[in-house]
Amino acid sequence: MTDEPARALLGLPVCADGVRLGTVGAVWMDTAGGVLGMEVTSAWNDTTLYLPFAAAKLGDRVLRASSLAILGTGPTAFFEQHGARRVVAAEAVGFGAAEAG
Repeated sequence: MTDEPARALLGLPVCADGVRLGTVGAVWMDTAGGVLGMEVTSAWNDTTLYLPFAAAKLGDRVLRASSLAILGTGPTAFFEQHGARRVVAAEAVGFGAAEAG
């Protein structure tokens, strides 16, 4: 299983209707290596939001989404219980282990 999809998403800005909402701080991947969703660090405060991958469109080094698709919380506990992994920047570049979230 490769973290390449997560590496491509980490650090990307997330925009809705031309407004920057935040930056991808972590990516949730299923047991087959598919992307489930992203944790987005808010551009305005320290809030972590959740964006389902299916609700995002990858543009030129930016993720675009409807503001209605950005959730206050995500199904991360469910993901973890079913074997999904949370990939953060340190893991994507090989400096640490994935954090459970």
